[in-house]
Amino acid sequence: MTSVGPAPEEKAAGTVVPPPSSEQNGLVKDQKQAEFVCAPTIDEVAVRKALLDYASDQCCWGKGAARDMKIEKLEPSTSYHYILETFTESRRIVLDHVPHNRNKVDGPENGQPPGPWEMQARTPMMFEDDSSEISIPHTHYVKSCHTCGASGKVECFVCRGSGHVKCNGGCSGKGEKKSL
Repeated sequence: MTSVGPAPEEKAAGTVVPPPSSEQNGLVKDQKQAEFVCAPTIDEVAVRKALLDYASDQCCWGKGAARDMKIEKLEPSTSYHYILETFTESRRIVLDHVPHNRNKVDGPENGQPPGPWEMQARTPMMFEDDSSEISIPHTHYVKSCHTCGASGKVECFVCRGSGHVKCNGGCSGKGEKKSL
């Protein structure tokens, strides 16, 4: 016998279940607009030094052009540098088979099963890969074992149920071998 969960979702097992919207959870918060601070102006000496440093870090680049270059005009401009970091969580329902231990089964008769996003889960560290399994209450049921067909026995694939296997230790099943 096997305790299995969740029964009603067998057809959708393994599919990712989308979370409720942020508005439903009350998670939408006023986000403060970041302030942009103008970068300091840079002079010709600093520009040439940065160019020489960059040229020295590159393979097979000479410094002559950077050293001898005539800089006619420095024109500052601003730009934004965005770094997008995302943290996501997904939940999916997966069918699981475990041997029945003759304990009471927490099935649908004990109440309505909660949705995947109603389940309390451990909060992982931000931006760290993590995985956890949680059994959904009220989704277990007992059914016949799919491996043995409820017989409690499985035929050995090596001996095909005879209980005997030919020795392959060097005697070819004769029980004796020559030693030199």
